[in-house]
Amino acid sequence: MESTGKIILVVVLIVIFVMFAPMLYSSAIGGLGGGVLFSSGSKTLSQPKANQNGTIAISYDAGENFEEAQVHTSTQPQILVISTYQKFYIAGTNNGLIMSRDGGLNWFELSDLEKNIDNTTTIYDFANGPGGTFYIAAYKNNHGVLYVTNDNFFTVTNIWEEASMAVRGITADSEYLYMGLDDGRLLRYSFAKQTFEKITTFTSGIQTLTFVGNGNLIVGLNNGGVYTDNGTRSKFGKITTPSSNFFVSQSGLRLTKDNQNRGSLFIASPSGLYKSDDSGAFWNSINTILSTKAKVAALSVQNGLIYLTSDAKFYKSTDGGKSWKVSEPMPTNSKYGTLYVDNSGKIVIVGTRK
Repeated sequence: MESTGKIILVVVLIVIFVMFAPMLYSSAIGGLGGGVLFSSGSKTLSQPKANQNGTIAISYDAGENFEEAQVHTSTQPQILVISTYQKFYIAGTNNGLIMSRDGGLNWFELSDLEKNIDNTTTIYDFANGPGGTFYIAAYKNNHGVLYVTNDNFFTVTNIWEEASMAVRGITADSEYLYMGLDDGRLLRYSFAKQTFEKITTFTSGIQTLTFVGNGNLIVGLNNGGVYTDNGTRSKFGKITTPSSNFFVSQSGLRLTKDNQNRGSLFIASPSGLYKSDDSGAFWNSINTILSTKAKVAALSVQNGLIYLTSDAKFYKSTDGGKSWKVSEPMPTNSKYGTLYVDNSGKIVIVGTRK
């Protein structure tokens, strides 16, 4: 009888635990402010809150076929930049960071331990530094901020900040991180000295920065101007643009290089799509499909393969722009805003903006 009583008691305790465990778990979530955080290694990811469709799509066969990703966020983010960090995909949005740990199929909110980067932070650009450091150009509380992490986002350190001044583009070489500001200033940060200095100030806000050729730094401005330092890092000369109506104000300028072909530089503007094989000295038109008023949202080139997005369509050319494949990677009411292509050209990720 005594053994039977013990068995009955154990069964009752198990039933009580099963009934009340979810309530205790929910209470623990509430105590953490509405979302449990869990750590994978030293990365802090949020539990899924909702699935936002029509936000990110990924292709594993160079843009031939796409699969819609699941984005687990409380609100639908605008995807502003996509990159890789360690072995993961990471995206900057108007509501902070999201990360995928499963090859781009599922994306979750990402925050550092002290929440320096949270869902009130806008992320504009990423850059890799030496020794595994990772830099993030952001805007938070009406301040432009440059963050750095060297421990997989467990901690994020603010190393530069200025009121009402966004950092739109960043890029790095072996010695410096270069920052393009909204007021046209080009700054650089010394990795060794951990100091900032101004290189020059352009006549318009800086939209994009990239290296081409033998390390030439190319700067694209909001007013359509394109400049090169010819490797000097101090004196910049204006690149002659391909046509007289090359740029239409507020329409957007897209500038990219081909990582597999030194000196190749590509520019997309409302007057067309152009390629230069000598870092911008001479240009050839390669636009054979877009209208002259089409706005290219994102442009990427890998080993001669050209990828771009315009509105809610994805364009791919394997023959230098002579012919194009046009597709719609996922059902969406938004327009594509960013594009990531890996060095092999096989992994292609597109993200939407409103």
